[in-house]
Amino acid sequence: MTETLGRRAGLIVLIAGIAATLVLQIVVPSVEVFWSGDGGLKNLQAKQFAHGVMHVDLRLTEKEWVRALWDDGLHPGEYGNYVYKIDGKYFSVFPYPYPLVSAPFYALLGVRGYYVIPVVAMWIVWITIYLAMRRACIGPWMSALLMASLVFAMPITLYAATFWEHTPGLALALAGIVYTLRYDDIEPGKRGPLLAGGALGFAVWFRPETLALIAILLPAAFIWRRRALGLRGWFLFSFAAVSVAVLFFLVNTWIYGHPLGTHGIQMRSAEIAATTPHAIVARFVSLAKMTI
Repeated sequence: MTETLGRRAGLIVLIAGIAATLVLQIVVPSVEVFWSGDGGLKNLQAKQFAHGVMHVDLRLTEKEWVRALWDDGLHPGEYGNYVYKIDGKYFSVFPYPYPLVSAPFYALLGVRGYYVIPVVAMWIVWITIYLAMRRACIGPWMSALLMASLVFAMPITLYAATFWEHTPGLALALAGIVYTLRYDDIEPGKRGPLLAGGALGFAVWFRPETLALIAILLPAAFIWRRRALGLRGWFLFSFAAVSVAVLFFLVNTWIYGHPLGTHGIQMRSAEIAATTPHAIVARFVSLAKMTI
């Protein structure tokens, strides 16, 4: 009886969280005004795709005098290095996949369509974590308490009402993580590890920092979860994740001339390059101090 009530409490938390995100959609104004410059540039990219201009560089106008102003530096993204001119073309620093997949929803629903992917991805994250806790044999009441903390005590819930790619990137990465928690009593087939690894690799297309997760998760899964995944399952999982990530590098190199795309160009062109050994050590020191 107590276990049944705990499971019902967990489901109630999920339903309340979904209701809260729908309320957030009502609060968000249905106008092309965003609280951060990120949303503004992604809006320009998505509108371009929605109007059938299938180019990853910004092609916002055909007027020569406007182009002349852009060439003089008077364009969105000039301040903060959010737009880069490469071979005479202007590229947003933000990866194009998210505006590309958001474009159909904008064409159908207008500005409201921008929030379909973030809110649905947020629901997927919650459901995935809830099912993962059940798989890990965490008690129903503890699961309900943890879900309540996740839904109502973490800022990521607000991302469901933000035109950002964080929630779809997290949902894809989480699919790969949860797959490594599978039971070890049944030999995995081919479809499961390929789909889970592919999802983990596709997370890189939305949030390139997922590369760090892949670098940690693959060897960790081999060491601690090799029995559950099986050698073939681990290989297929790793092959799918790495292949999709490598495809990301190849496409970026072809378009931007840098494997990490405009984010890589941004780091390289900063006043103090973020990829120098000194900068990397400084970041680790800062993280250690915050942890202590």
